[in-house]
Amino acid sequence: MSEGIGVKSHVMPLLAALRQIENRLEREEALPVMVVAHALEDLNSRDWPTHATVTATKPLRRRAVARVSRSTQGAGTTTAYQILKEATLVFVLNGRADMHFSDYIFSCRAGDCFFVPPGVPQFLGSHIPPEFPEGQCDLMWLRPELSGNRLGVWICHSHGLLHESGPQRGACWVESVVLRREFENLNDELQSEKDQVLAGRFILNLLALLRREMEQGRATLPGHHLADHHQPLSANEHDPMESACSFIDQHLGQSLVESRVARYLCISPTLFRRRFREHTGGTFHEFLTARRLEKASTLLRETDIPIADISRVVGLHYSQFRRLYYSHYGCSPGEYRRRSKNTEPAD
Repeated sequence: MSEGIGVKSHVMPLLAALRQIENRLEREEALPVMVVAHALEDLNSRDWPTHATVTATKPLRRRAVARVSRSTQGAGTTTAYQILKEATLVFVLNGRADMHFSDYIFSCRAGDCFFVPPGVPQFLGSHIPPEFPEGQCDLMWLRPELSGNRLGVWICHSHGLLHESGPQRGACWVESVVLRREFENLNDELQSEKDQVLAGRFILNLLALLRREMEQGRATLPGHHLADHHQPLSANEHDPMESACSFIDQHLGQSLVESRVARYLCISPTLFRRRFREHTGGTFHEFLTARRLEKASTLLRETDIPIADISRVVGLHYSQFRRLYYSHYGCSPGEYRRRSKNTEPAD
């Protein structure tokens, strides 16, 4: 089916992923859905594909109240994780992936599907297996909000230690009573009877309904991604400096230097430096800092994401993040959030 005129750029990758999954499911008699358990000892692997393996690992340390918690970081590693009250459906779109839950790791590949019940600790970070350090993988996530009828859909991309998601990868909200009911049917089936054939039919219905809503323009950009979705700075979309600005916006969470962006444009760093200053009226560092603060400020105002996580999302160390806020706004990020929301400090 051709895409409707109302389809936005941040929905296009999701539509392509939905068609890919639907085509794969139509060729299979049943979709093996791997149901995630709260602990390794509770796993039931009877209906899993033979290539899926499970490895015991150090448990993700639980925290009592926080929805998103972080343990102390080791050298070059992170053990950030989240514990959600909503169920989640995950599709591996391509590549090989390690899915870390609770005290075990699933090793899986493109075509696999996971159902994550509420309350299971989930690792936050790259899904690349350590034996494939240069590998890449993409996963699509479906998760309803705890209340209401809105379903969140997004794609995350992992490449080595890099892990990112956002409008450029595909992200949206879809509000539909029918979609919510179909997700609940799937949830009930997988947590009670566990009939794989019936679960596969629920998933096909869910994906078909979701695709219809997207194609008819009823998908919106999540509020916490608004800062990722910059419009071009001028009408000339073919200007290389416009491409540079877009590249920066899409990679704020990474290490960005002039030479990397110049290499992306296939020009020398010296020429890039001069052209970029002419285009923006400032230096590369000034533009990058402004964009990072703009995105961070939107996340502080519009979400409850922990401040340390926001600093990582925009590519800054926490101490550097605080210094920039004192320098530009005369207060800490927590105070900025408190003033904008008129609530108690978050840090």
